[in-house]
Amino acid sequence: MRPLISLFIFPLSPLSLLVFSPQTHPDIFYSYNTYYVNYDNVNGIVPSSAVYLKGFKIGSVAKIKYEESTQKFCVSLQVDGDYKIPDNSMADIYATDIMGTKAVRILLGDNATPAKSYSYLQASITPLGLEFRRNDIVLGENLSRIYCIIKYPNEVDYGWYGRLTNIPGTVVSIGYNPLDNGEFIANLSRTIKKLLSQSLIELTIPESPNHPAQKFRLTERGKMFLELMKQ
Repeated sequence: MRPLISLFIFPLSPLSLLVFSPQTHPDIFYSYNTYYVNYDNVNGIVPSSAVYLKGFKIGSVAKIKYEESTQKFCVSLQVDGDYKIPDNSMADIYATDIMGTKAVRILLGDNATPAKSYSYLQASITPLGLEFRRNDIVLGENLSRIYCIIKYPNEVDYGWYGRLTNIPGTVVSIGYNPLDNGEFIANLSRTIKKLLSQSLIELTIPESPNHPAQKFRLTERGKMFLELMKQ
C-alpha cells in the first residue's frame, strides 16, 4: 500500500505557489510543554542538547540564559506534550557517554499533579565520577577533604556545630541509625564483655556480679588508654 501524501497548494501570486506537506513538517502538529530549571552551573549542556526520559528522547534544551540577579543559569526545556511530568520531578544534567556528551534526563517525582507548561523543575547534576580515597573524595572535577567527628561531648549547646557549617564550601551531614531496645542491650553487653576481657574496666562488686548496685569503673590500664585517646 502506498503512503498517503497530502498537499495543500495556495496561490500567492501569478508567479509563486506555497507547497506544504504535513509529512515533511511533522513538528507543526505536535504540542510541546516548556519547563524552566535554574542551575548554578550548566556543566556543558548547550541549546539543542537532548532531554531524555528513561533513555528515550522526549525533547531538547531550547534556551540558556544567565540571570545576573540570581547568578544562576535559567535553562528552558522543550518537552513533548504527550508526556506528563509530575510537578516535583528533577531535571538532571549527566554525561551520556565516556566522551562526556551532556544531556538532561527527567527524574520523575511521585506527585500526582503534573507540572504545568512554563513552570519550574528542580535542578540536579550527576558528577562525572565519584572516587573515595584515604583522606578525600574526588567528585567530578572537584576535590573534597573528609573530616569526621568521632567523639561528642556529653552535653552540647545550641548551634554547637555552627562553626563547621559556616565554613565556605563545606557540606555537613549528620546521620544516625536508631536501634531497638533488644539490639541496644545486646551491643552494650558485647562491649562490656570486651572491655572486661581487656582489663580496661572492672566491677565495683567483683564478688557478686549480679548485685543490684553493681557498677563499672575504669582500671589503671583503662585510664592510661583514655589519656592516649585524648592526645
